[in-house]
Amino acid sequence: MEKAGRGVPGFLIDGFPRTMEQAAEFENSIGHCTFVLDFDCPPDVLTERLTNRGKTSGRIDDNLESIKKRMQVFIDDTVPVIEFYEREGRIRRVNANASVDQVTKDALEIFRDLKKGTSD
Repeated sequence: MEKAGRGVPGFLIDGFPRTMEQAAEFENSIGHCTFVLDFDCPPDVLTERLTNRGKTSGRIDDNLESIKKRMQVFIDDTVPVIEFYEREGRIRRVNANASVDQVTKDALEIFRDLKKGTSD
């Protein structure tokens, strides 16, 4: 990030912050984030997707027991981060329960709006 210099319009950091401690550290050490992009999807859909992925991915953590534990960690650690940024007006949400094409379109629209200066 430092090497990129000031001419870069921003950075997309995947899967971060996952905890309030990480969010606070980022805000204090790096800077104020413009927004957090939340791909919102119901737990039952996520479970189905991950279970199906586990059939061919070879990932040992794509089993029902691990998925349930990962979802609980998300609820305990990451949902408070999302709620914090939502109260701050810095959440941009995409309905991830849609098709891949629709999710991509919706996410790209958020970045287009931001570039145009119209992202709310």
